Formats: sequence, C-alpha cells, structure tokens
Amino acid sequence: MTEPDTINVEDHLHFETGITAEERTIVVAALEPISDHLKSLDRGSLKIEAWIKNRDERGQIAYASINAKDTDVVAHDKSADINDAFVQIRHDLQRQLTDLHDRRTNRRH
Repeated sequence: MTEPDTINVEDHLHFETGITAEERTIVVAALEPISDHLKSLDRGSLKIEAWIKNRDERGQIAYASINAKDTDVVAHDKSADINDAFVQIRHDLQRQLTDLHDRRTNRRH
C-alpha cells in the first residue's frame, strides 16, 4: 500500500502550553497549507508542535516546530493575533523547509 501524497497536519500536530481548545482549529487552519512541504519528511517520526509563551503577559510569542528524521526547524512570531502569528510562522517554516530541501538536493548533484 502506498502512502498518500498529502500529509494531514492535524494528525501530527501536538499542542503544548498556551493554546486553548477553541484556538486549536485556528492553529490547524493556519498551519495546514504547509502539508505539501512535509511530503519528503519521514512520516513515522514526523512531529509538529505548537505553543505560546507569555500568554497572559505583554509580549506573547507563538512558536511551532517540525521534527522528523534529519529535520528540526522552529519558527516564532510576536503577533498578538493568534491567526496572524501562526500564518507568519507557517511562512517561515515553509521557507526553512524549502531551503533545507534545496541544500539536500544540491548535495546530491
């Protein structure tokens, strides 16, 4: 049986501190478009984490990390709006994963 072409971000997403139950759907929606960038990662070891530090204080910081075999990337954003923060985080993670993929591809040539 072959694996599907897309990865469901929600299946690999672990919520850590600072994200309420009501906000989980916002975070999933903001990060879901990254699924195409995850296709080349080891699915068995893939783990995506999202959390917010300093939640009830001035200067909250949202984070997300992607860990898989040979891959470890982290991004953060200080936006007060949780959707804006995780959309910016998604863009940063996409950039990091693209850079990582390009470096690995260039080593093979």
